[in-house]
Amino acid sequence: MLDALKPVEEALRDGYPELARNLLRVLIADYPDNPDVWYWAAQAAVNTSQQKAFLQKAVALDPLHHQAANALHALEQGQVLTLEPDPVSNDEANLESDSTADANIRYAKLWRRTIASLLDALLTFGVPTVIATIVLSIFIPDALPQLSSTPATADTPDVRVTAIVFGLIVPTRLIYHAFFLTRNNGQTLGKAMMQVRVVKRDGTPITIWEAILRDVIGYEIVIRSAGLSFAWGFFNPDRRAWHDYIVNTIVVDAD
Repeated sequence: MLDALKPVEEALRDGYPELARNLLRVLIADYPDNPDVWYWAAQAAVNTSQQKAFLQKAVALDPLHHQAANALHALEQGQVLTLEPDPVSNDEANLESDSTADANIRYAKLWRRTIASLLDALLTFGVPTVIATIVLSIFIPDALPQLSSTPATADTPDVRVTAIVFGLIVPTRLIYHAFFLTRNNGQTLGKAMMQVRVVKRDGTPITIWEAILRDVIGYEIVIRSAGLSFAWGFFNPDRRAWHDYIVNTIVVDAD
């Protein structure tokens, strides 16, 4: 089985079929001729007709794929398609232990996450703006009045203001989130104040690129979606927003 199918299997076993479907869409595009991909697509299918079509595709690609063939036969006999155990998966005791551990996770409340994000924004936008004001007042005092207006709304935009302000804000955000999420146990200063932290759902460490993808690019998605991508956390049991799904993270209580 493809290593890339492991997250699909885990998502289905943990009760996240929509996540499994999203992963499978990518895998089907990348491996359209792989029967295992179509077999697992049948496990995540939304109805019986879709299950049958995916299993038929798997069997057509590999007539000796016994799991797909058996599942297709069972489906044609009117039986309900169930997830077959992975021959290399953990034993029942380990699975039970993992389930117990998941049940003990304390997911951070969204209001605490919101305040933590606002505190981080105050630091990563406010501090560079103050520094930019000081720099402008010393070196370019004639451009200082425009700092109160964005370059898009100012009557006569000054490229110097744009360069200084964004030249400070962008690197500050990148360094801030990359450093604290990877070197401070998943806690930025705002998250530490609200006693929450970000962890990878699979237990692996957060990389610098994942930190930037989640907290910089992901937060841009939150802003541009008018908060809808963040509000998604209200509709799933582990309170994950879209930017959590991007890098497979959850936010938990740290107290």
